[in-house]
Order: sequence, then structure tokens, then C-alpha cells
Amino acid sequence: MQHLLDSARTYLLSLRISGSRVAMSIYGMITVHAVLVVLSLGNPSALQVLSAIIGTIVFVAVADTYSLIVGRHIDKKSPMHAWEFEEVWSESRHLLYGASTIVFFFGLAALGFISSDVAFTLSYISSGLVLFFYGLYYAIHVGEAWGRAVFVGLLNAGIVYGIIMVKVVLGMVL
Repeated sequence: MQHLLDSARTYLLSLRISGSRVAMSIYGMITVHAVLVVLSLGNPSALQVLSAIIGTIVFVAVADTYSLIVGRHIDKKSPMHAWEFEEVWSESRHLLYGASTIVFFFGLAALGFISSDVAFTLSYISSGLVLFFYGLYYAIHVGEAWGRAVFVGLLNAGIVYGIIMVKVVLGMVL
């Protein structure tokens, strides 16, 4: 068993994903998941959900990019160079990765391959799993032991499921 855990740790440490990219992907996933939960309170079509999710993530990425540009401009007190714009966008585009599973499942639903209810369920499950593995990834990369890394992964996944609990409460109240 220890050999398997050591192999898994070695594999996770071999992955070269920057902390800021993981952070942006987590940020995007939580943001989109919150929008998804709010949308689930109504009865939108799969195409409406897909449009709202894509719109949300694009506008959040644009807002994030613009706010970083403004912040850097203020700090540097000079205009940004073209390569700096690319650097900022390169980080902000990782917001899109956090929404990829949700876009995939609602794309399938919009095309009629699965129902919207199944797309919601698969999106909730996949969001929790992806956040769990991001938590595991970053805990391993900062040197945490397996028990602590699993705890951090569960804490990350708990964010998604906490949002779902808010939805359940809102659904009972509304």
C-alpha cells in the first residue's frame, strides 16, 4: 500500500501546474458552480444553462483580466507592454478550465444526448471530484502528508457541496 501511495505522490509531484493556474481554475469552478446552482432553482433549458455558464465565465475572465491590468498599471505607474497583456490573459484564461466539465455536460444536454437533470447531477459530481483532486494536488505540492492532503481535498469538494446545500435551503424557502 505504501508503494502505491508513494507512486501516487511522485506522479502528483511530476505534474507541473503553477499555483496561480490551479487557483484560477478553482476560482472559475466555484464561480460557475454557484451560477449553476442558482439556475437550477428555475426551470431553464439546457441551452439557456449552457449560454449562462459560458457567458458567466467569459465575463468573469474579462473582469479578472481588466482588474489585473488596472492594478498593474496603478502599481507600475506606467502603461503595460503587449507581453504583459498576454501574461495577464494567460493567467485569467484558466478560469475557463474550471467550467469545462459543466460546459461539456450541458453541451450534451443541449444536443439531446442527456437530460438537463442528468447534466445538473453530473456537473455537481464532477465539480466536487475536480475540486477534491485540486485540493489533493496542492496539498501534496506543499508537502502535506496523505491524511492531511485528503482532508484538504475533502474541504475543497465541500465548497461545492456547501453551495448545493444553500440551494436546497433556498429551494425550500422559495
